[in-house]
Amino acid sequence: MACKITKLSVAYDWDSCRERIVEFEKECEPNPWNTWFNLNLIFRKHYPGNTFWLVEISSGQTKKLIAAGIWRETISKRKFLKIKVLRTADVVAMRLPPFLMQKDHEEEACKMMVNALPEIARETGAHLMSLYQQYGMPMERWCNELFRRKVLFSKKILTYNPQIISPCNIDELITSRAKSRIRKIEISVRKLIKDKGDEPVYQHFTGSFNSQPELKEMWIDFQNIWHNSWQWSYLKEQDEKVFTATKEQLEETIDYLSRMGWLDISLLKINDIGIVGYICAVIDDRVWMVFSSYRKDYKKYAPGVNLFRKLQKDFQQQKKKVIDFGGEALDWKRKWANFEEPLLNIEYPIGGLQGKLWAFYQRFFGKKEVRIKKLHEIQSLNDYEQSKKS
Repeated sequence: MACKITKLSVAYDWDSCRERIVEFEKECEPNPWNTWFNLNLIFRKHYPGNTFWLVEISSGQTKKLIAAGIWRETISKRKFLKIKVLRTADVVAMRLPPFLMQKDHEEEACKMMVNALPEIARETGAHLMSLYQQYGMPMERWCNELFRRKVLFSKKILTYNPQIISPCNIDELITSRAKSRIRKIEISVRKLIKDKGDEPVYQHFTGSFNSQPELKEMWIDFQNIWHNSWQWSYLKEQDEKVFTATKEQLEETIDYLSRMGWLDISLLKINDIGIVGYICAVIDDRVWMVFSSYRKDYKKYAPGVNLFRKLQKDFQQQKKKVIDFGGEALDWKRKWANFEEPLLNIEYPIGGLQGKLWAFYQRFFGKKEVRIKKLHEIQSLNDYEQSKKS
């Protein structure tokens, strides 16, 4: 086994590893968040000047890359300790594996990464690793290997991620929870037609700006929707740096999804005006929701549920197996989902006195209860309007 550890603190460091990491991503389970592009984007827009670390694990026999992870260095206060932590570079909407693992060699990758933990601690000076937004089989494999190797770790539920798992008849699902729900959606459509004097037009395309020229015009329409949404009003009230970083992050993400051929945009328009839109990443038979927005002056017509009902039926016809809402379990997502997957925070010591003290504290005094955290204080137009009153 060979372990290569690289400090990423300036643009040159990131660019020097780009080609080999992007190439390795092709050999791993696809995930739109766990990519060199997305992690570099977070570095540039949210943590410029911070130190990140790249760990690459190669097979001793073939010298072939089998695992790679990028983590952000931070200092965290834990009770009476100040601990240097390597943590995932995440934002709320993400679902991340512990690190990139070569497909069909995940168990071997986990074993080698555990072997590398002492070297990671020596090179980085870190005492603890903290992995957020962890999910599903990648997380289970990693935790099983930590347990097998007797590495003490904590595993806490951060939030829940709603999903639609196929097959699913969305109208039957909604009706089973609230019999009048579908009728109310249809009433809102009739009211929209009556008030605006036109039928809403549904648009939905997947691919890239080159393969699907319609997506360029739809992205322009989506930006107009966003600029007339409560999210935009809230964002404009934030610090200018936060506003600029968030805006540029979405714009660059859209360009990246287009280049990869993963971009999916759906809209409802009336009188040639976009009123609601969803942006997703579609990879093989899985859908990852990225962003949604609607014009706040159209709230009474329930545009989001009207569009999502049509979109979900489209995905069912296209044989998509999983629609992943992303982020936390907001009420509107839970109403549409037929499964909720826990997203976890996993922590484990990797070295140093502080790491040993953390392990000691966890073993004898660590909290055992489940922790479910509200990640966003402002989650809807109602929340935003309420915050303005207070």
